[in-house]
Amino acid sequence: MVTILFHLTDFDPLYGLESPKNYINEWMQIAKAFGVDKIIMIDRTQFKLGKYYNHRSSDIGYEYYETLENSYDVHKDKNWVFFEDKETMESHNVQISSLTNFKHPENPIYVIGPNFGTYNKEPYYNDFWVYIEMVSPNPLYGTQAIPIVLYDRMMKENK
Repeated sequence: MVTILFHLTDFDPLYGLESPKNYINEWMQIAKAFGVDKIIMIDRTQFKLGKYYNHRSSDIGYEYYETLENSYDVHKDKNWVFFEDKETMESHNVQISSLTNFKHPENPIYVIGPNFGTYNKEPYYNDFWVYIEMVSPNPLYGTQAIPIVLYDRMMKENK
């Protein structure tokens, strides 16, 4: 079972999407394209806009949480794979792997941080921490990063 977890923040509609609904639908489309089983939304908006999302897809499961910790507590048995930039994690003395060399685990929850912020979570050392190799130090938005991750998983599984 493959799950992706994303964060909805007050800043996400600012980068070109008209509403939180459109942003959530963008994540749903990516999930459908790569055969993801479930998406989890962490709602970090001031007015908890995500709770008004009407999930209608019977193909993909959906869960809503207000904090990452709430979701983590419910899914402790899964293999959590966090994506963060290499320098940030090395400054926390956490071992981080390049996506190129990463062996995708069974039953992963791929966690993409908020576009304009941090996880607000100290690293759990039994989790996987991965970075995507880039030409420049500029970060990707979550909806840009997750297709790269899912494509990498698909290509490695098909070998």
